[in-house]
Amino acid sequence: MVSEMIGESDTFLVGAFGEGVENVVVVHCKAGMARTGVMICSLLLFLKFFPMAEEAMNYYNHIRCMDGKTLVLPSQIRYVKYFEHILKHFNGETPPDRRYTSDTLLQNVSV
Repeated sequence: MVSEMIGESDTFLVGAFGEGVENVVVVHCKAGMARTGVMICSLLLFLKFFPMAEEAMNYYNHIRCMDGKTLVLPSQIRYVKYFEHILKHFNGETPPDRRYTSDTLLQNVSV
């Protein structure tokens, strides 16, 4: 879902910033923490405001929330770090050797 959101907003955001540094992007959402935080941190990396995911997340957490605990879920942190990896090693493109799982076996799962 996040990759779809990034794909849809990429052209607009890059175009807005490309027109001049005085442009501002305002992100409006319900709480502005989970998915929004991942998107904003990814954008900060993409636009090279920060070279590393940790720096982008620290900045976002500090600016967004008084207790600094906004992006805290492992999946959120992992995704921003994954996006950093894609930017550094694949120039922002999807890695060519993408692998998919064909079978998944779940054991001891209560329904």
